[in-house]
Amino acid sequence: MLCCHLTTAALAVLIGASVWAGLLFPPLPPRSTDPDVAALKDAFAAQIAATAGLTISGVGELKRDRDTAGWSLLADHFGSNPNTPYMFTVLPFLGFALPSPIMHVRQRDAVVLLARRPPSAEYFSFTTFAAWTPRRGVVFGSLADSVNHLSLNASASGLFAHIVTSNRRTYSLVERALVASGLPAAAINLVVIPAHLHAEWTQFETVLRLFRFANQTEGSLYLRSHHPLLYLSASHADEAALPPRGYSERRRPGSADERGLASAFEAHGLAALAVVGAAFGRLQRGEAAEATAFAPLMIRGLDCLANRTECLGDCPDAAYFGPHISADSDAIPLLRLSSDAALHLVTMVNHRAANASVYASIAVLRPADRAAKTLSKGRMAVRATPLGFTSFDWPAAGAFVTWAFTRNPQHCARLEAAAPGEGAGEGAARLVDGCTVLPDAAVAREEHFTYCERLYLNPLSATGPAWDAVLPARLYTLRLDEWQLAPPPPPPPRLPRLPRWLRLSRRSRPAVGGGELPRGIPPPLPLAMPPPGSSLRFFHIIKTGGESLELHLAAHPHPPLDYSHCRRAATGSGWRRNLSTSAGAACAAAAASVSGVLCAANCECCASDVRVGGGFNGLLIRSPRAHLLSLFSHCHTAHTRNTWSRVAADLPQYAAEVVLRATEHACGSYCGTSFDGNWSAALAEALAARPRAEALSVLPLHNTQAHALSCSTAGGSLGQHFRVLGGAGGGADALEPPLEPALSRLHAFEWVGLTDLLEPSVCLLHYQANGSLPASCDCRAAAPLAMPRFNHGVERRDHEALPAHLQAALDEHTAVDAQLFAAGLRLLLGRLRRVEEATGASLLACVDWTKLHRATYYIPGLWEGPGALSSGSV
Repeated sequence: MLCCHLTTAALAVLIGASVWAGLLFPPLPPRSTDPDVAALKDAFAAQIAATAGLTISGVGELKRDRDTAGWSLLADHFGSNPNTPYMFTVLPFLGFALPSPIMHVRQRDAVVLLARRPPSAEYFSFTTFAAWTPRRGVVFGSLADSVNHLSLNASASGLFAHIVTSNRRTYSLVERALVASGLPAAAINLVVIPAHLHAEWTQFETVLRLFRFANQTEGSLYLRSHHPLLYLSASHADEAALPPRGYSERRRPGSADERGLASAFEAHGLAALAVVGAAFGRLQRGEAAEATAFAPLMIRGLDCLANRTECLGDCPDAAYFGPHISADSDAIPLLRLSSDAALHLVTMVNHRAANASVYASIAVLRPADRAAKTLSKGRMAVRATPLGFTSFDWPAAGAFVTWAFTRNPQHCARLEAAAPGEGAGEGAARLVDGCTVLPDAAVAREEHFTYCERLYLNPLSATGPAWDAVLPARLYTLRLDEWQLAPPPPPPPRLPRLPRWLRLSRRSRPAVGGGELPRGIPPPLPLAMPPPGSSLRFFHIIKTGGESLELHLAAHPHPPLDYSHCRRAATGSGWRRNLSTSAGAACAAAAASVSGVLCAANCECCASDVRVGGGFNGLLIRSPRAHLLSLFSHCHTAHTRNTWSRVAADLPQYAAEVVLRATEHACGSYCGTSFDGNWSAALAEALAARPRAEALSVLPLHNTQAHALSCSTAGGSLGQHFRVLGGAGGGADALEPPLEPALSRLHAFEWVGLTDLLEPSVCLLHYQANGSLPASCDCRAAAPLAMPRFNHGVERRDHEALPAHLQAALDEHTAVDAQLFAAGLRLLLGRLRRVEEATGASLLACVDWTKLHRATYYIPGLWEGPGALSSGSV
């Protein structure tokens, strides 16, 4: 998204934007979007103001971890569950810096959260931790039972208060103020800090875990509802402490006991091995799979505090199990899955069906030290991965579950295609319930990892399941290299049929190409030839490869890049005129600052603001599906998958991302829309959503390139990254910009390049600027031109790998961009033909037409029909 031209002035503007956006000296959190919660906060604040001995000295909110600048980098650092939203209570760090979930609570003070019960979900819980002390470092141990969806105290309308304190007098004053504010005493929840922790200057944290909203739209709104958090400073002298509460007994009469299923569970495992063997060939006589039973990992926060160990964010509602855990050893040996011939088969009891837990999961975890071969129970440095499965990833029927993990995608294809075998166990409708391929990006082949089975909440006791009443999972390690494999699975569905001219013999073509030349290439088109020495005034549409172009031109004297037009546009007054009508003050100020910085530094402006008549202006555009997927994946990575290595690789980019994310927060609109850690699920959610019709939208996924070409700050826009869709003055932008103005501006650019044909595009640029071609541009060159590529730490995605309904959704979101790209492609091809005529060089013959067709076959009228490219061959 970002170029590398961050000048000193631009950096200064960036720092200023940080202040505007609230990264330094942040403004008060937005008012809660829940009117009843907001009214309760107002009433409570008034009561505290009238209460002797208490004052409100800090204001924060309940905030999602991945929405919190800086802290989002730690979202996967403590073995978090895959696909589970986490929130925490935050206050400004040291009172003036970024919001922080880590806070020091003095002996007589209290922290009060005012909120509404989360929307219907399979599970939620609030857990308060002793997170860190100066002498001991990270502890992250729970202080008492969690407040969960079965134990939460709330009013009839769902309102509640969550209080964290150790002081008896303070609690009494807070309780009295809450009741006077209209909240029933029965809707107050108390977490008691053990009094001795204050002497160690302990830092505390309260975390909300959420799993599987019944209505995801309601859930997403809750994640961004800004429930208020108040820090209350006490001035009274009473130091009497509340009695600590500790943990409740896990065993309750009538609770499920799975030990009676032991024989059936073992038989299920043997049957699963038999049908796996049948899928890959018969097991040889005497050959057996290596079996490893999971064992309990009993970690509880108060025990960690007493034993001076680390707890890794234990949940009192959970029971944890894993392989190679021994009661008499601190070390936990890790696993490795390095061979394509090896397979891990995990069998587990369907704990939800057995009524032993509300839900359960298997997560893949790796050590923080990638070279480690063991973990320490007392100092468990572990990191989460996005890999694993939950109770809702397998069919509801059946007492047991079977899941495979492998490095080899063919294993999963074979298992999914196989029929269930005899004796596969009760409810085993298929050979396995699922199969996961371990990618090297999550766990490299030479690295070690482990599995963690987690059971959440005994539905009868509202506490964690009793460890000794649970049958833990079992791991079978299968080595298939000695087996006789069955025939390969059926081939995948064929791609859309190629045009006839791409199916013709290629024997006469240069080896570097990918198909015959289409007859429908436009005739030679005239070229703009600027005066010698002219600079290129480049206009950068985000995610089109501007960095690659900049790096290439940095190594060539002509044409030099000129960004003066962008800096002039950034200091123009157009965006100032739009502040009062487009959004709230904080949102508008942040958006204006970001627009100015990115326009000045990267020329990510509106085209009408930067194109200079009579000069040499140029831009790059990109095929619509590839562009949308690149934009979404960048947003998704920035929100859910940031790493320290990615940050270190491009600090200016990360700084701009932080400011842009703060703007999202201020505006209540988010690039990519979804925060689901699973990329495919997040894409589906993002494509199903539609930006709000009012106020401002941040980087919506609709026709981004057409918007960049058609927006204008003079016409009411706030820049390339924002859409003014409504507000008091009406919307200046649209999700589907009109095609004609965008086409008109496209044709006004003297040079138009395509990211999908970057090398031919750059060759055209060199000819227009210099009147000659580099030798590497000719298809007959021994060393053809190869442009650098960047991915900004974002995985590239293939649109053809998506299901048909998501491909259709991509096309719906990019209908205008598709026609814009088709026009740009015809313009480029016609201009390349003119260069071939003028120089005798071969440029079009080395275009990989097959690859280009696969990237663009879905664009209406481009390859089929009157005037299409594939009307024959030349």
